[in-house]
Amino acid sequence: MKRYRTPIISSALLFLSPLLASAQLTNFMDVSEFVLKVIRGAANILFALAALGLIYGVIVYFANSGNPQKREEIKPYLFWAVIGVTVMLGIWGFVGILYASLFGGGSFGIPFLHTPT
Repeated sequence: MKRYRTPIISSALLFLSPLLASAQLTNFMDVSEFVLKVIRGAANILFALAALGLIYGVIVYFANSGNPQKREEIKPYLFWAVIGVTVMLGIWGFVGILYASLFGGGSFGIPFLHTPT
């Protein structure tokens, strides 16, 4: 794991450098908005990875329908994938609530249909 640490950190800095360069953090609202955007972006990436892991686990589970040993091996993987998706949804909701309470706005990225008048 130690050999992967440097490429992961350098890749993260590479992708975040334009965001950090144009941040212009001058007051608390700018800093908090920046932090919430970074958390939201990381949560989106982790949610996508957790969803892909869950889909992969389900495919492997059903592909090994005749092998009970392999199905028992994949069950903890599926359990933790479901936990990961649940945690990411919770983080997404928490960041949406923080963003709405700090900066106003009512929807958390959920489309709202207005009734015709």
